[in-house]
Amino acid sequence: MAEVRLEAVSKIYPGGVRAVDAIDLSIADGSFVVLVGPSGCGKSTTLRMIAGLEEISSGTISIGGRTVNDVPARDRDIAMVFQSYALYPHLSVRQNLEFPLLRRRRHASLLRSLVSPAYAKARRAEIAAMAARVEAAAKTLEIETLLARKPKELSGGQRQRVALGRALVRDPAVFLLDEPLSNLDARLRLEMRAELRMLHRRTGGTMVHVTHDQEEAMTLGDRLVVMKDGVIRQEGTPIEIYEQPADAFVAGFIGTPAMNLIDGEVRLGDDSASFVAVGGSSGTAAADTFSIALPDRLAQIARRAAGTARTVPATLGVRPDAVKPTTAPTTGASLAIASATLEAVERYGDRVDLVLTAGAARIVSRCEGTGTELRERATAAIAIDLSKAHLFARDAAGRRLS
Repeated sequence: MAEVRLEAVSKIYPGGVRAVDAIDLSIADGSFVVLVGPSGCGKSTTLRMIAGLEEISSGTISIGGRTVNDVPARDRDIAMVFQSYALYPHLSVRQNLEFPLLRRRRHASLLRSLVSPAYAKARRAEIAAMAARVEAAAKTLEIETLLARKPKELSGGQRQRVALGRALVRDPAVFLLDEPLSNLDARLRLEMRAELRMLHRRTGGTMVHVTHDQEEAMTLGDRLVVMKDGVIRQEGTPIEIYEQPADAFVAGFIGTPAMNLIDGEVRLGDDSASFVAVGGSSGTAAADTFSIALPDRLAQIARRAAGTARTVPATLGVRPDAVKPTTAPTTGASLAIASATLEAVERYGDRVDLVLTAGAARIVSRCEGTGTELRERATAAIAIDLSKAHLFARDAAGRRLS
């Protein structure tokens, strides 16, 4: 296995379109890194540049300490798994698994084996080694009973296992996975996520996975790389990114449901601070606006950002599980109480998501239970736990204030 490094790597298409803009990235040997972001963020282009399927415009890519800028894809010692499986329909599962190894054979000539005993012996050993690799990969992926079948006789999950097996038999330095689960239904995606984690644990391989599904990214990766508009917005462990998002984009992209991001301003008093939401085209507070007192931690952050000013434009970020309906008075240094209208109830059986409006703010709450007592269009008091809330700059960058 190998470390992968990208240094100031860019991809600029004709017409000046910057798909990837001078990114720096280090992928440790044996790690599972997920590139995640919305469509068009540059994640698949980055993967294809690592694979050698896309030329880089500038910068350096190295695999295992070797610069591979000018190395063809076939010589980079990588294996790629595609969204479309890319199986040969006329070949059996065994033949599909063998195919990458056939291209590497050094003793493929049957005619030469008839006239050279030494060559014939080497050829038999090569065939045996190839068969052993196929059997080992099939056992790892639990597809031993499928080796005689054709791809059309397999389910989507089984086809994806075969595609993974074809990469596995090569024993590459790096596995590159380009949205391999996006064609599967929800149940199979859950199964294959577990399969990928177990495969990584068994092989210890370096894996780079691309997805637009942030839930998939959170559950799979040792580290996440969140991209937007061709640049890396944040890199870190899933928990680091979830709890300490670098900016409002990352905060809103990572997490299901997404973090509540409420535009407004912090108003600073001598000994207090409050957050007031703004709405409408004017971006000013309305008479029935959403307003809450801020705890000391957020007040101090706002004072640093405000300098000598008494107000600071900001976006308040609160996770849905920090917002709960309440029927009894609730106290606490980091708790804020507000009145809201329950616009929609989304029930999932063991939990419920609530869509609420409070003045100019639209807030999503996630609660445990069935929520059978909740009624849409009812007015409810909500308790907001601000102990892990964030303030973001209300500008284009949206950086987290600290």
